[in-house]
Amino acid sequence: MIKVSILKDSVITNQGSFETQEAANEWLSHHEGMKSFGEPAQTIQQQVELSPAVIAEDGSVLQEAVTEIQEVHIPGSYEVEILDITSQLAQEAINAEALAFLASTDWLITKQVETGIACPEEIKAERQAARDRIVK
Repeated sequence: MIKVSILKDSVITNQGSFETQEAANEWLSHHEGMKSFGEPAQTIQQQVELSPAVIAEDGSVLQEAVTEIQEVHIPGSYEVEILDITSQLAQEAINAEALAFLASTDWLITKQVETGIACPEEIKAERQAARDRIVK
């Protein structure tokens, strides 16, 4: 799973989650083409004069100007952050399952505290294993 966030001045203004990188790229390309987020970053080529031409008093050129083409990066008005959240979603599912098990067996612990009737050791071991699987 891919999460795409659009940030302006470090604040998320748009966000989308996609099953594949291709789907994320298509969404991003569509919106960049429409300039939905603002002006995208771009690289342009610009002719830069390294040394000026030398002109004689009569106007004749003694030496041509020396120039070169340089690439200039113009930053966009927004940033794109792309994250693969596959492992995060998998951990969230593990957490949810473990928390559901703990919730479903809480009554046994409450019963032990209130009545003194012991919670089965295998349930205690399973509860500890569930807590160990939870990652925040």
